[in-house]
Amino acid sequence: MKSLINFPKNLDNKNALIISEEGSLVKHLVNTYNLYMVNTKVITFTEFESNYNNMKIEKWDIIIFDPFSMPLDARRDNSQQLDNYIHQIGSFFNNFIDLLSNPCSILSLLPLDYYNSYMNRPNVASLCGLIHGYVKTIAIDYAHRSIRANSVILGYIKNDPIFSFSSDFNSIENRTPISRIPTIDELIMPILFLSSDAAEFATGQDFAIDGGLSSTWGFDTSVDYPGSLKI
Repeated sequence: MKSLINFPKNLDNKNALIISEEGSLVKHLVNTYNLYMVNTKVITFTEFESNYNNMKIEKWDIIIFDPFSMPLDARRDNSQQLDNYIHQIGSFFNNFIDLLSNPCSILSLLPLDYYNSYMNRPNVASLCGLIHGYVKTIAIDYAHRSIRANSVILGYIKNDPIFSFSSDFNSIENRTPISRIPTIDELIMPILFLSSDAAEFATGQDFAIDGGLSSTWGFDTSVDYPGSLKI
């Protein structure tokens, strides 16, 4: 019988493909996977597009898709940039996944913009919505092949150009019920769990690892709001 006690031992000798540019989150993720004996390969989006025919013939147990490691001007509407990213994202979801021949867990790493429109970052929110739809579709269409797809919503990563968003009206700590910024390990461990066999019945879902930030909808949890707005 499979049980939680097997985690993270059940990651041993798994093969993980991480599609990402350089970033602190991915570096920590690779180091942690290596610690738990996961054979990890990191490939950039450009390398992936030119080599995905080679990637498809390998057996991947875990695929981490990190689209917001690509450089993106979060506060400007750049149609050409969005078109390029949509093409790269489509290559992954429309072409690559259909060619996978073995059971695996696919995780897309997304920022909180999909839930919280007050951030006013239209490019990020648009891509979040696109990827969110792909994840749901993959989960439905490929469940019979034991391919799972989930989104991991990360609320805040210090010094990251996309995930370390700022606010003009209150602090991240005050908007987060846990009242602090997470450590990188607090983000990594749930990702490891969701990518393991211990979570094999979880698919098509959004898992927010944000200290409760998505529950506040931008309100400052340190303020006593009047009447029904009190948090």
